[in-house]
Amino acid sequence: MSRQPVHPVRSIRFGTRGSQLALAQTRLTIEQFQTIHPEIGGEILSRFPEYRRGRDLVRAHHERIDGQGYPHAVDGAHLPLGAKIIAVADALDAMTSDRPYRQALPIEQAMSELRRGKGRQWAPEVVQALEQLLDSPRAPTFARASAVAAA
Repeated sequence: MSRQPVHPVRSIRFGTRGSQLALAQTRLTIEQFQTIHPEIGGEILSRFPEYRRGRDLVRAHHERIDGQGYPHAVDGAHLPLGAKIIAVADALDAMTSDRPYRQALPIEQAMSELRRGKGRQWAPEVVQALEQLLDSPRAPTFARASAVAAA
């Protein structure tokens, strides 16, 4: 199987909505990506009975507590706890993973960024729970957890 980037995809259909995004060998714009990224994940999950319950959580994982997220600008009071947890986990993973444009941030720097966005971007109770987990003497070290995840 080829590991081609997603960007040159010619068309994507979203199940019963029947909408189509035609791409002509160009990169997605920020707006296109923000609109379709959570929807594609939700659509993929909805096709598997054992993952269907997670569909709405995935669709909402880029919403923000302050209502400035995407794709629907839903505020934190209307977000399910699971979506808030996925948002923090996704952000932590993104910040602590190597990217083509930058190296992974150290866990301390990523946690500092999560703390800065607490109450605006991320749910305070979820960031606090992550802090408690990482501070727990019985918790695995982040480096060991990262190594296990990479294996």
